[in-house]
Amino acid sequence: MTTRTSRTSNRRTPNGFTLIELLVVIAIIATLISLLLPAVQAVREQANYMSAHLTLHQMAAAVQTKWNQSRTLPASLGELLPALNMTRPAKDGYVYTQVAVTATRFTVDAIPSAGLTASQRGRLEAKVVLGTLSIQVSFTPIPEADARRNQAFQNMLSEGARAVSTLMGILPVNEQERVLQSVRQSVDSPGTAQDVFSRLRGKDQRVTLGSIAEYLNSGGNYTFADGSVRFILANFWKAVEREMHLGENDENWLRFGIAQLPTVESGSQLFHFDLDLLVEHPKPN
Repeated sequence: MTTRTSRTSNRRTPNGFTLIELLVVIAIIATLISLLLPAVQAVREQANYMSAHLTLHQMAAAVQTKWNQSRTLPASLGELLPALNMTRPAKDGYVYTQVAVTATRFTVDAIPSAGLTASQRGRLEAKVVLGTLSIQVSFTPIPEADARRNQAFQNMLSEGARAVSTLMGILPVNEQERVLQSVRQSVDSPGTAQDVFSRLRGKDQRVTLGSIAEYLNSGGNYTFADGSVRFILANFWKAVEREMHLGENDENWLRFGIAQLPTVESGSQLFHFDLDLLVEHPKPN
């Protein structure tokens, strides 16, 4: 991250950390919201969709086996779960719901948390017509998925602004406006996103939701005298977990990640919080 060294940047706040350290923490929040979390979210949705696609096809195979053996359809969705190594009708962000079970029809829907764990819903439709079984697996986009995803990221932006506001509130009031201008310049400078990516990488050299959680919950690996930044970052991560519905429907969310930094468009700004709001109304958590 590019930061000009000065007497001010090296001076410690009453909480025991420097402006440079403050810039790094704020850069992490801004880069996460603007660049990294959207990229990881795309990987997450695709992976969960592929898992649901496979699960429904495995269900279809189990229905076919049941038909071949007894010329009957399953009596319930629960009858199929052992063959799928599932203990309950939920897996990788999808919940599986029994829609219809009759002597001639067996229908199961696969439903995600729209726009969060995935953006398409699936259906397995098994029908018996004139003694012949037909099975179809299909997926359709969920109309409200984009709106829900956008709202979640808007909420995370608000949480990020709140975290930055709290961090700025640690500074003396007469320094906040000047320091915030330095923050904007530093966060939007070339190399900042790559620096944040490097800090957040796990042992496998990817930035994953798991490595992000570990980093933020540790306070960014900083040791501050009063633990203030650790508390702020941990609270911000709790908000991310809540807004992204991480872990919903037996989702193994820790594994989702990216191996390379997404392309940053020329002239784009990572730091796009409301400056006036942050300067004039700093609020502690």
